[in-house]
Amino acid sequence: MKKSLIALIAFIAANAFSAELQTEDARLLEAAGVPLHPKAMFIHGHKDIGFRFASNVPAEEVQQWYRAQLPDWALFRKEDSWILFEGTQGADLGEIASRNQVVVKHVKILPEWHSLDEDMTTGILIMVPQ
Repeated sequence: MKKSLIALIAFIAANAFSAELQTEDARLLEAAGVPLHPKAMFIHGHKDIGFRFASNVPAEEVQQWYRAQLPDWALFRKEDSWILFEGTQGADLGEIASRNQVVVKHVKILPEWHSLDEDMTTGILIMVPQ
């Protein structure tokens, strides 16, 4: 019982600290000119894999907010993909992958994946390739 309690406390502590955007990562996003939506909560990530956030604001509103914040960025939209990227309209996915980008979409299962409140279903992925 005691070992189980210690393991549970260690797990909670590790997850609490891992869910905080590191200062160096925040500086990287700022230097890249990528703002953070005011209602975005950091879930996980780092510069090598991208930064995943969640929000309880509807995806369409978050998309509109990013379009207003990054008006010179191009938009790739196909089926359920919504990618705002620093580049030229009409670029292919290969080119987009090498650019700073923000992906916003409704992810119904996001709360289950990351133990979030049920209304946290807007996923925000920010990539800043080095």
